[in-house]
Amino acid sequence: AKYTTVPNEDWAGLLRRVTYTNTMDKPLELEILDGLGSLTPAGFSYANLNTMGRTMEGWMKVYNVDDGDFTKPFFHATMSQGDTAQVSLIEEGHWVLSFLAGDAATYDEEGLHELLPIIVDPLVPFTTDTTMTHPVGFFAAGSVEQLLQEQQGTTSRTPCSYAAASVTLGPGESATLISVYGHASTLDEFLTKHAPQVRAPGFISAKFEQADAVVKNVVAKVATNTSEDVFNQYVGLDFLDNVLRGGYPVSTDGVGGKPFYVFSRIHGDLERDYNQFQLAMTYFSSGPGNFRDVCQNRRLDPLIFPEVGDFNVRLFLSLIQMDGFNPLTVASSVFVVDEENLDPLLDDLDLADDERDLAKVVLSKAFRPGTMFADLRKLGVTLPESDEDKAAFLHKVSSVARQDYAANFAQNGFWTDHWTYILDLVDSFLAVFPDKEEELLWGAEVPFYVSPAVVKPRHQRLVVLKTPEGAVKLDDDGYPMVRSYDAALMWGTPGFPGEKEDVMNTYFASTNSLKDDSGAGNVWQLQQGGEVAKVTVIGKLLFLGMMKFASMDWEGMGVEMEGGKPGWNDAMNGLPGLLGSSMPETYEMLRVLTYCKRSLKKYQNDVVFNQDISNFFTDIKAALDEFAASDKRVAANMAYWEATNVARETHRANTAGYLSNVTVSWTADSLLDLVQAAMTKAGAGVRKALRLNHGLSPTYFYFTVTDYEVISTTGDLVKEGEQIAIKGFKTNTLPDFLEGPTRHLKTVGNEDKAQDIYYMVKGSELFDRELRMYKISASLEEMSPEIGRMKAFARGWLENESVWTHMSYKYLLEVLRSGLYELFFKEILVGLVPYMDNERYGRSPLEAASFIVSSAFQDQRQHGQGYLARLSGSTAEFLSMWALMMMGKQPFTMSDDGTLQLYLSPKLPRWMFHEKEKTVSFMFLGKVLVTYYNDNYGDTWMLEPESVVITMLDGEQIIFDDGVVPSPYAEMVRDGQVEFIDVLLYYP
Repeated sequence: AKYTTVPNEDWAGLLRRVTYTNTMDKPLELEILDGLGSLTPAGFSYANLNTMGRTMEGWMKVYNVDDGDFTKPFFHATMSQGDTAQVSLIEEGHWVLSFLAGDAATYDEEGLHELLPIIVDPLVPFTTDTTMTHPVGFFAAGSVEQLLQEQQGTTSRTPCSYAAASVTLGPGESATLISVYGHASTLDEFLTKHAPQVRAPGFISAKFEQADAVVKNVVAKVATNTSEDVFNQYVGLDFLDNVLRGGYPVSTDGVGGKPFYVFSRIHGDLERDYNQFQLAMTYFSSGPGNFRDVCQNRRLDPLIFPEVGDFNVRLFLSLIQMDGFNPLTVASSVFVVDEENLDPLLDDLDLADDERDLAKVVLSKAFRPGTMFADLRKLGVTLPESDEDKAAFLHKVSSVARQDYAANFAQNGFWTDHWTYILDLVDSFLAVFPDKEEELLWGAEVPFYVSPAVVKPRHQRLVVLKTPEGAVKLDDDGYPMVRSYDAALMWGTPGFPGEKEDVMNTYFASTNSLKDDSGAGNVWQLQQGGEVAKVTVIGKLLFLGMMKFASMDWEGMGVEMEGGKPGWNDAMNGLPGLLGSSMPETYEMLRVLTYCKRSLKKYQNDVVFNQDISNFFTDIKAALDEFAASDKRVAANMAYWEATNVARETHRANTAGYLSNVTVSWTADSLLDLVQAAMTKAGAGVRKALRLNHGLSPTYFYFTVTDYEVISTTGDLVKEGEQIAIKGFKTNTLPDFLEGPTRHLKTVGNEDKAQDIYYMVKGSELFDRELRMYKISASLEEMSPEIGRMKAFARGWLENESVWTHMSYKYLLEVLRSGLYELFFKEILVGLVPYMDNERYGRSPLEAASFIVSSAFQDQRQHGQGYLARLSGSTAEFLSMWALMMMGKQPFTMSDDGTLQLYLSPKLPRWMFHEKEKTVSFMFLGKVLVTYYNDNYGDTWMLEPESVVITMLDGEQIIFDDGVVPSPYAEMVRDGQVEFIDVLLYYP
């Protein structure tokens, strides 16, 4: 059997095609029931089905079968199930159509496939066997014809959907049974639109061809041809998986602009049953995703889809709030046609007079390309029929529409790490557009997202736990148990800032506000006067870096988890409550500040901030100056920590409502002084952390309060205990985690130091000596369950000391990025999925898995076996490896005379080249086929390009003898005017 969805349609559907072939030398009679043992009708919530499934059956009914014709059943609930005064009828439903195709096909007088009857009552084939393993009724009937004489129940039970057919096949003959499962908004839509469409000859084969073309077109963007066939296939499927999380950009205006991402959805797959999985039943289907996931999975988009430009840099920086945090959910971008553009657009669309007002209803509110077509059709607006005319319609609308980003808070706190992937977007953009760096940093402006939540100040979120008798709870060392369990304050909760409610309500009432049915929208912070507050990209990066710097723990080592959520390792969910901090975010903060420092030095431009950010910077600079003049001992560290907390809390309080509309210009030199002081302080903290762990970077700390002062006993904003001011800490270092050294590698910038880190990791508990892979953590046996759900799992299973593929890939990427090429290519022969032992891994070498059972697990039979075959961020890490291997770190650079140039510098071992042809090829920028010729058959990090030949789209060839493609040809490559690039490599 083969399955596919229904591409290029505005309804949801699943196609099943199964072929029966008679391999005997005599005729074969078949009595066939083929289909679904259970089909849940439309109109039920996931929660109701899971908690009250049997009760819900009372609402289930199969429609359009009352006359005994079961060829077009329509499945939906009779009405809403809520215990409320308002009752609503359900009209939308699922449907099933089945017919024979090929040699066994039959047609009606209109030339449409004749339909097979559908058995919708599971009691007919299975009688009382509710396990549905023994179709006793089917066998007792003796034939499909006899079975169809049985009465079918159509209500008060979960229906099935079995197509029934009798077929006689001669020797070698085949019969194909087609079943289509779909959804329609009404029965009439099903009968008049979907049924004739599906029954038309050629429809099914066309959909299978289109589905195949969709996948082939996606994977062609990263087509790779090395000597390693499994590796080549893995690249394509890895990218396909990556697209399902990050999306695939499609230009909506017809000229390469206003990209809209299709295919993406939360985490990418249904296996994660804890997520609200959503896909729109429209053209250009996509769904929301988590900030971190979408951000990291779009990391390489400029190198594959250069037409997206800086879209994602601006998107994710826009979602950074004035408190330095971000919303959880990133939705697809939304569009609206502003009032002044509506009538000219409707003239251009040539709509009938009675349709213009209907179209205005749709186009004047937030829409997406797919919902626009669906809503216009629902209102009766005449739409183009051909795909080409639909595209032209969309291009006209998009070209005058305003596009904006959309997000949703959708959480109960703020994650510590989500922002850490933004600089990767900048790096990828500059790998293709280094000539546009200044324009990006100082020319583009981004707003500030506003979430309906705030991080509580310390006196509200820090509490001393008490026993039922009122005594202070003590830990095993006799210290008071101070915790932070309620870090965020939500809208509607007592104490939520009224000024924040006011400014958000004002925004919602404005014409700027765009919001979809799920609540996702463009909620931007306003400044005094009502305008949306904005800052340049360099300004936002500086603010982000300084806010995270100001959020470091009292030791100056890790970034505090003050938002109530941990970082990348969400199984450490207990650490925020233990006043935890994280070194990975420190390394990423240093990367952001380092980039800002380099850019300020390079361009020497002033940066304009509003007064609020300027005041925050001034407060941090004062704290840094005071610390620099101190003895830097414990008291000085506590005083500095107090000062930065006050600065942060003051800033957040002052920016809860309208922002200042007064601007302050900071010179490059003054910002360089601030950034350098911050980097010096953070660098000292890094060195302190490394000393604590004998040179190998720790990942997490938590802090025991040794001294505090009670400042309130009302407790109205906390769950229990007293509100306090902390006067002293004891630092606790957790066992090794792979994330710490991995992120540390991103900052060392020195091959020798990177090699030292590599060997320290290999000599630590993080290295699984049996599997020769890298575990997510060392043993946590001595840790309290309070650190998080990692302690709930057995050692070697899930996040507890397993080989977590995503983090393992992150580490391998940094080994490659650090220039440790020989070590990297030895490691991937064990640690990269396409090179794993299939028998031990337990699944296809092309299939991702969340984790691999490590040798710490008690059952030795499962060591090395992959579990949870689902999409993950590992796809982004592998694609980053692929890009570095194929093109080097920085394919496009600026020449000494300030013009663009292309210099490809692959990092490939000799064994990846075809032994006979000495070639490797790959698709560059998603459209240019690059072939490397390695006549010396050497490792390419030891080679250099001797000459480059580019072939233009018209066939003209141009040769560059020094291995560098200069301007204007570099721009031509980037713009898609070049079809092939051939590079001859040689020993320098």
